[in-house]
Amino acid sequence: MIRRDGDRMMVSGPLTLAHVAAALSEGNLAIGEGVSSIDLVEVGELDSSALALLLAWLREARRCG
Repeated sequence: MIRRDGDRMMVSGPLTLAHVAAALSEGNLAIGEGVSSIDLVEVGELDSSALALLLAWLREARRCG
């Protein structure tokens, strides 16, 4: 679902309520390791929980500086 390409986090597959919990923890780990951008081009399906996920990642990035 999440892979890294340098300082970019590439997200693929669905980002729906059933999948965001796993994506949140994976993404937070990547952000803590220095990811500075998120690529969603390979996301196939999403719902409003994807927006909540992106906001959570933004908060984590700000917390990490």
